[in-house]
Amino acid sequence: MVKLHPGGFDAEASDKARKTALSPEHAKAALLVVAQCIKDGKPLPIGIDQWLLEAIEGAIHTPYRYAPDNGDTGHALLVGLGLRGNNRRPKIDWIDVGELVQSLMDKGVKKTPAIQSAARELKVSYGTARDAFLKYRQAKDEHSRISREEVEMPPNLSD
Repeated sequence: MVKLHPGGFDAEASDKARKTALSPEHAKAALLVVAQCIKDGKPLPIGIDQWLLEAIEGAIHTPYRYAPDNGDTGHALLVGLGLRGNNRRPKIDWIDVGELVQSLMDKGVKKTPAIQSAARELKVSYGTARDAFLKYRQAKDEHSRISREEVEMPPNLSD
C-alpha cells in the first residue's frame, strides 16, 4: 500500500524549498510557508519538511559542515536554512540552468555554446553551468524512463 505524505504536494512550496540555497530571499519565502502551515495547523508540504529537517539536524549533529570556522550551532542553522552564507560564490538552480540551455538548444544553438551562453548570463563558470545541465538532463531522462514504465505496467485491479 502506498502511503501519502500528510502535507501533500505543493509545487510552489517544493520549488521554494529547492531554491533556499540560492539566496536569503528564497529561504525567507520557504520559512513563510512553514509559518503559514503552523498558523493553519496543517502539516508541512513535501520538500519544505525535508529542507527544514536537514537544516535543523545538520546544525545540531554536524555544525562544522555549515559553519566550518567555529562550528557554531546558531550560525550553522542559519546557513542550513539558507539565511546566511559562508562567503561562497553564488549558487545556481540546476533546473533554471537546464531549462535555459535546453531552450537555447531548441532554437538551434549547439550544446557547448548554449552552456557557455547560460554561464555568461548566470555569471557562473562554464563547468558549473555544464554540471547543472548534466544534472538536468539526467533528471529528465529518469523522468522519461519512469513515465514509460508506468505506461507499460498494467494497473493492478486486485487491490
